[in-house]
Amino acid sequence: MYKPTHLQKWIEQINYSGELFLDYYVASWRFFRCSPVERSNHDFIKEHLQDSGFAPGQVVFPTWTDEVMGFRYGVLVRQDFEKGLRMADMYARRIAAKGSLDPEGELRADQKSIRHSWQVCGLQARIELCKDAGISIFAARRENFPIQHAPKLYAAMSEVHYGG
Repeated sequence: MYKPTHLQKWIEQINYSGELFLDYYVASWRFFRCSPVERSNHDFIKEHLQDSGFAPGQVVFPTWTDEVMGFRYGVLVRQDFEKGLRMADMYARRIAAKGSLDPEGELRADQKSIRHSWQVCGLQARIELCKDAGISIFAARRENFPIQHAPKLYAAMSEVHYGG
């Protein structure tokens, strides 16, 4: 049986009231509020494990609440699913070495977050964002994200480095 070197076994979680996954390793988990890198890595692992041909119960995707971070999302692999454990262990090793599994996914996650932030912030905040991006403050009047100014706004608001 395969024993992962870069994964942790499931431990009981704060405010989690569901099934205990004592025979599972944590392939990935992320918080509701996390960086684009963490969101992208989680989505990458989840997508690839969903395509791994697992039997029911070998890979699970629990969600639970946490007092500090809101929701948590997990990807767990049962210890008897060798193929899934090898995949998840390989991804964990790559994250430890390089930090990222999917740089393009990071950019997509970051851009989605920026567009959402634009829509939920008020006019004064959008004016400040336009100033930071070096674009006309009149773009701030738009409720929808001003796509024609996307590169400058992404660069001003991003958690991910954008080349120019």
